Amino acid sequence: MESEGLISQQEKRLIKQKLTIKEPTLMLLLSKQQEDTQIKSELLCYVSSLQMTRSKSHTQEFGSSKKQGQQFQSQTIQLMDQLIIQLKCMQQYPNHNITQEFKSKIEQLRIIFNSLDQDEEIDYSFIEQHQQNYQQIKQRYSRYMNSLLELMDEKVEPKDIQAFLNTFLNQLIGCQSYSFIILKDQKVQIHQEDKFEEFPINKDVIDELVNLQQITEVHSLNIIKQYYQTSNNFILKLTDFEYFVMQLDPNFMSFVILSNKYHYVDSLIELAQFVIYTSQQIKVQYFSILSIGDTILEFGLEIVRCSKYLLIENILQTINKQYQIHEIFENQSNVVTLKFKDSSSQYLFATNLDLKKQQDLLIYNTINQIYQRYQQFIKQCYERMQFYKYFLRSKNLFMIDFDKQGRLRFLSRALSQKIKTQFQIDKIQIDSTYKQIFTSNHQMLQNIENYISNIKWKLTQQDEDQNKQYEIFIRKEEKQFKGFTLILLENEWVRKKTQPPINGKTIRKQLLQTETMDYIKKLEEFNPDIRNSVVAMYMPQTQDFNPIAQQTQKTPTLVFRKIDKEQVVGKNSFFFKQREEERRFMKTNPNKFNESHLILKEEDNQLDTLEFNIHLIKSTIEKQRIVWSILERNNFNQIFALPQDKLINFLNEMETQYNMNNNPYHNFDHGVAVMQAVNCFMKSLTKKIDQQFFNNITKFCLLLSALCHDVAHTGKTNAYEANSLSQLAIRYHDKVILEQHHAATTIKILRDNQTNILCNFSDQDFRTFRKQLISNILSTDMQEHFKMLKEFESRIEQYGNDPEDLSLLCGMITHAADFNGTARKWPQSRLWSDKINQEYSAQYAEEGKKGYPQQPFMKDLDKLHVMSKNEIGFIKVIVRPLYCQLNLFGKGAFQICLDNLDETIFEWEKVYQQEMKALQQQGKPDLKWYIQQKAAQNVKERLYGYPSHLNQLPVQTQIKYSIPTEFVGCINDQDQKDVIKILKFTHLKWLAKNNSFALGYNKINNQKRQGHLSIFDLNDWKLFYKKFANDEAMVGILNQEYLNKVFGIGSNGGIYTIEKGQGGLEQRPVLETKISQITEGAFSPNHYKIAFSSQDKLIYLYDVQSEQKETLIGHGKEVYTVQWNPENSLIISGADDETIRLWDASSREEILNLKRHNLGVKKVRWNRNGSYFATTGKDKQTLLFDLRKLDTEIFKLHQNQVDTIFWHPKYQNIFLTGDANGSISCYNINAPTEPMYIQHVPETIVTDLALDSSGSMMSVIRAKQVQPDQKISMADQISIYKTA
Repeated sequence: MESEGLISQQEKRLIKQKLTIKEPTLMLLLSKQQEDTQIKSELLCYVSSLQMTRSKSHTQEFGSSKKQGQQFQSQTIQLMDQLIIQLKCMQQYPNHNITQEFKSKIEQLRIIFNSLDQDEEIDYSFIEQHQQNYQQIKQRYSRYMNSLLELMDEKVEPKDIQAFLNTFLNQLIGCQSYSFIILKDQKVQIHQEDKFEEFPINKDVIDELVNLQQITEVHSLNIIKQYYQTSNNFILKLTDFEYFVMQLDPNFMSFVILSNKYHYVDSLIELAQFVIYTSQQIKVQYFSILSIGDTILEFGLEIVRCSKYLLIENILQTINKQYQIHEIFENQSNVVTLKFKDSSSQYLFATNLDLKKQQDLLIYNTINQIYQRYQQFIKQCYERMQFYKYFLRSKNLFMIDFDKQGRLRFLSRALSQKIKTQFQIDKIQIDSTYKQIFTSNHQMLQNIENYISNIKWKLTQQDEDQNKQYEIFIRKEEKQFKGFTLILLENEWVRKKTQPPINGKTIRKQLLQTETMDYIKKLEEFNPDIRNSVVAMYMPQTQDFNPIAQQTQKTPTLVFRKIDKEQVVGKNSFFFKQREEERRFMKTNPNKFNESHLILKEEDNQLDTLEFNIHLIKSTIEKQRIVWSILERNNFNQIFALPQDKLINFLNEMETQYNMNNNPYHNFDHGVAVMQAVNCFMKSLTKKIDQQFFNNITKFCLLLSALCHDVAHTGKTNAYEANSLSQLAIRYHDKVILEQHHAATTIKILRDNQTNILCNFSDQDFRTFRKQLISNILSTDMQEHFKMLKEFESRIEQYGNDPEDLSLLCGMITHAADFNGTARKWPQSRLWSDKINQEYSAQYAEEGKKGYPQQPFMKDLDKLHVMSKNEIGFIKVIVRPLYCQLNLFGKGAFQICLDNLDETIFEWEKVYQQEMKALQQQGKPDLKWYIQQKAAQNVKERLYGYPSHLNQLPVQTQIKYSIPTEFVGCINDQDQKDVIKILKFTHLKWLAKNNSFALGYNKINNQKRQGHLSIFDLNDWKLFYKKFANDEAMVGILNQEYLNKVFGIGSNGGIYTIEKGQGGLEQRPVLETKISQITEGAFSPNHYKIAFSSQDKLIYLYDVQSEQKETLIGHGKEVYTVQWNPENSLIISGADDETIRLWDASSREEILNLKRHNLGVKKVRWNRNGSYFATTGKDKQTLLFDLRKLDTEIFKLHQNQVDTIFWHPKYQNIFLTGDANGSISCYNINAPTEPMYIQHVPETIVTDLALDSSGSMMSVIRAKQVQPDQKISMADQISIYKTA
């Protein structure tokens, strides 16, 4: 019947569905013994009845089931369906006569048509308005998941997450910026993006904030409004102590305003609390965006669900212009009702629509259809979210999702460099297409195209590949292509059968090692600076060899550091014998700790809290008494029968051993503080968890381990001990040197008869105690930190009575207590940090003096901005994650520590900001002096052939006589009819002699750029060129003026050269730097080094002699331009992140970081004596910076993007610029208000210009702007001018 045209494909599918469920009417019809003609006729009638039922139900979605208009519509549809069926039968069977019934139905239809108002005009503007509202809302919310793409970078900084939160809120609720208010410690704290303010709480503030009942405009509040000067700020009450302020987009305020009416304020509150929490957390810890990816998707989906109320409100406002609408709470008979219902809510609105009128019926059905479609859209968003969340949790799989236009829709996580290399992925950006992402991977593109073009979308080809590295999944709905998903794996899919593990502990250990290294790898990926911070001490030792780093280090002198006899501990040692006489008179010596000091005091209650401050105690005897008090308060002196005289001797010995080296940090104070912290932690755990983790001997061992964990500390790190080949390093084979030394010293003291407080232990008890004590002390080894953290994290949920679990928990508590100083209140924390940094600074100085390798993080710790930044990173990466895991295990037992850590991070951040601000305000003269000093240090570089310029160049005031303006001639693309090959001129450089200039251009062939370097001789008007090898594109020209030579820079790091008279053949590079994605290059003054900018956000320094490269940290986005100061080692760079950075190439330090442009920086150029530099940007501005005065001048004279800039070779006050509007402008920096426009050529782009060494000749590259319908995108020419 389908092939005969009697039924459609949809009707055929409907019959098959009914046949599958054995619908009684259909089964009865088919059971009759009839001819085919009769069966077909009855089937057509059956299909008609099904369609009538469906149509009827469809029109009843929103209203009452027995409305007059719907009955009228149903009757009309039924009558027309019956007539259509009879007409089909008459057409198929010509012998079938016209019946009276058919004539009767025709007459009924005529009467119906006549009853309609033939003069009624339908206003389709209402329908169009509804459709437009639907499309706008759907388009806004369909791409909320795409906002995650902003964070899919290998390095995500807090500012990137902050920017993402702003984008996320703007897209979902129209919030352009936000802030939050917290009532804390009797103060009102206002946290804004760029500032923090607080003021005391008073009654007026409480009345104003606490009594808020709904979303309120800030300007209606008397006190808070003075802190918000802009309009459209609304405040949302989260709790009595927390408030969220949103600056709403004037064009999209309705979503937030409607939240009260449609009761989704709770959804906004939860979203705001998540934003506040994330804003605070990014300041106190490093974390991957993947850790909150699930939450982002879920909050976004909840807002998308609520967005249907925005659609409902738009529908009501649109039809309310002509019809009466009011809300009702139950169905009413004989009233047209709009019903908006889902699984969680229902809203009914009565209207005076007349469904007998064609327009009203059309509006009614359109509303019905739009709402149902939007409900389906919400369902699809939910399904997509579930699909995406699976890959967000995956550790090994990368999912890239594309829509039906081939645009990137979602990326599960940032692609690693390994994946990019493996699949030849160039760059991923928002709205990139798969063709742009895989532009270099032709095989991948071909496979994707094959799958998309395959009609049936079967994956038979890849199923046969047993070693495939990716999967392609095509999405389709009702046989319509809806996009595809690409799933990548760093390594090939594993299909080999593996043997079951023989030893479970071995497998678990290997798994933990793998997870630990993965964790560290990710930590370094997102925070590459940590390798040069204090965190480096906590990294596990690896066998990686860095030859470059090895070359830069001094060869250490083999010095065996002697240890005094007093440091050698043993029963028969000189040290013990020397003290025998003192011990005899110890009881009567008031200056030594003795029995008379063994008393409990009222203030000892503070020993159970972190409020205790060891720094307030000046007496050594009192510190020893505190140790005794902790043991006494825990009743351990009685439980373990600790001999009083031996305990006194033990504490005296501990104090002596700790303080023998006068360490600022690792002294007896530190040991006592760690012991007291362990005492707090044990009590807090016992209080929070109704479970006894520790028996008495374990508690005693923990306390004693904490006290002794750093005894006899040398005040240096393990790295120093190993590098200096000390006696300790030799004794312990460079492994866990100091920790083994502390444990061994403790055991030796405990074995001495005079100080053996464990003398009443049995041999078995002592061995058990000794084993746990050593384990606890060794757990403070810094290089075991990450391994221990991951192992504890894996056991939190399954913690049991296993001895290994207990040992791990004791190690974690001891390790965390070792950082107790950082986890205390800010004043204490600051003091402990000062002390440890004193030790680090002293070690750094001694390492430098003796030629040992130095730790980078120990440098300049006497400078507050350096130390504060170091402390922030240390807490975020090391300390806070440790306490987080313990707090999770202890169900909040360590929350006070986390609060203190967060406060400390904020305080260090304040210190850092204050120091940087002070340096900027007070340090301008110092900065200028510093730059001048750096120039003086590198004066030797000017002795290698480069002509040294005078400090002051001549100044020209008559600009019109200084600039070439008289046209000489031009060089064109001679074959502009050739569509396949187009010449694209890129760069110009004049040679110092011979009246010629170098020209760089690319020949474009099938979207590939083939670089060429050429020399144009003005004497005989000839062009000599050489083609780059390896399909490299031309990206820049280097000029050696004193040698009269030029070098071309290839995009993949090849350096090419050409001389006059040469050319024609493809040329191999004279130097291969192996640096890819280059955007520009510049010689150092002595031409021994080249600075490169690149698309991968980095700046490279390449040494031509050693052929080694070094990397500067770079920018946040693609670096467009880099230039070397002509007089010294200063480098200037500009990037798409709008920043201009000044570097010292000799020390690799950043000197200045400027953000003066509103869009990306296109070019930076020094003047000839290096005293000024000028920059141009996409924001049409030209910026001038004076290094001597350290101020800026901004020129806003271009009408379009500025692409090039060139300083006059003779006069230090003149420079020229060219823009995308075809204009060349000349500036006199001494008279910025009087520019001279040389010329303006419409429909052209000035991409580069250059003057010769005398300033009398100028060449200009102009790219002609061609209309979009033309085949050739650009036709370039080079114009040549001379002075008049």
